[in-house]
Amino acid sequence: MSNVLKISITGLLVIITVITGIWIAETGEPYNTAVFTAHKLAALAALIFAAIIIIGFIRKTGASSVVYVFAIATGIFYLAAITSGGLLSIEKTLEDILEITHKISSIASITGLAVVFYLLLTGKFIRK
Repeated sequence: MSNVLKISITGLLVIITVITGIWIAETGEPYNTAVFTAHKLAALAALIFAAIIIIGFIRKTGASSVVYVFAIATGIFYLAAITSGGLLSIEKTLEDILEITHKISSIASITGLAVVFYLLLTGKFIRK
């Protein structure tokens, strides 16, 4: 499977995650089980695909520290998005803070993922 196809699949999974996340936010509680499950599974699949792609690229090309920094930061934001999203579904006392955290970390992780893929695909920060 080509790298472009793998990145496209990851992008599609991210889009599905965003669309189902908006759907969940708009419909409110009680959450639609099918949409909620699709949201969680798409997010998890996107994380796994992205990790496989990034690790594979780094092993093959010897990426510079810039790529490592962006990849680690993206992973941290992604984990924050997953954690805050999970807590949003069960914790009601901190709902406002968790909602803001979830939105910010989701946007940061998607942006970071796009930057990492761009850096890897263009080869600008690859050690030669």
